[in-house]
Amino acid sequence: MMTVVATNHDKQQGATGAADVTVCGMAGATLIRVVGNLGVDVVPALRTALETSFRRHSWVIMDLDLVTAVDRIALNTLVTGGFAARRRGGALLLVAKHAVVGSALETARMGHALRRFPTVPQAMSAVPPEESSRTGTIRQRGSAGCR
Repeated sequence: MMTVVATNHDKQQGATGAADVTVCGMAGATLIRVVGNLGVDVVPALRTALETSFRRHSWVIMDLDLVTAVDRIALNTLVTGGFAARRRGGALLLVAKHAVVGSALETARMGHALRRFPTVPQAMSAVPPEESSRTGTIRQRGSAGCR
């Protein structure tokens, strides 16, 4: 099942605040995919996506591979989401093979707070097998948001 939590397109010339946040159910985890600028204007959508995800699973994978910029407040939201996942017995796993997210985390001295993976399948391999068997598979194939 795919849910578009927020679409925040700013069509103005030179605007920096544009992002899509999509939530997709998977076996054992929920996938949140963020595309665009992960700025302060996206934080409410990010929080909503995390809350929606935690209602489904304690393990959440956030795909930030198509993020073009990251704001410190958004980083704080990710770290807070990671703590919330751990309190539920899970984890918030980031997919970010590009330097944008990694550099932002390291600059903010938050690199140690969240585990990062280069691909979604590699992040899925970190989800314990018992999570996958305990929760059913909800997969949206062919969706632009959840490929």
